[in-house]
Amino acid sequence: MRNLSSSTVVVGDGGVKLPRSPVYRGRSSGAGRRRRLESAGADLLSHYQDEWASLHAANEANAKAARRCDASIASLLAGAERDWRDVAALQALVAHLPRVSEQVAQVAGRLAELESSFSRAEVALLALEDAADACEMGRRREEEWRKAREYEERRKKQFAELSSEWVERGNILKEVFNGV
Repeated sequence: MRNLSSSTVVVGDGGVKLPRSPVYRGRSSGAGRRRRLESAGADLLSHYQDEWASLHAANEANAKAARRCDASIASLLAGAERDWRDVAALQALVAHLPRVSEQVAQVAGRLAELESSFSRAEVALLALEDAADACEMGRRREEEWRKAREYEERRKKQFAELSSEWVERGNILKEVFNGV
């Protein structure tokens, strides 16, 4: 800012200095007065130009800061919207937790029932296996008895055949000895 002459007035809090209005003092020399008015006009113009330049620079700085602030706000808004969507999705998932927990409890109960059923089935299968073994053993025993009976019948038959053969031979020998 330019240093103004002592014929300036400070206006407002901003410290803006304006030249004092020239006071008409009668018919003094027009050239001196004109020079003072021209000098005051040049000072006023210079002052306004300096103020405009500083206002323009401040306006540019404010525009840059506003763009940075706008970008920051947009980023924060996007993050907040993303967080809001995530929270809404999480809330929806959390709302299903009691139902999921209930279903898990039901599945656990069914698993316990199945475990009990499997234990009973295992015991029944072991009993069935024992019964099958016992049946197999009984079948083998009967097979052995059948084979023993068949063997006995064959032997009795052989004995009967041999007996009858020996009886016949004995009769033949008796006849031979009796007839001699």
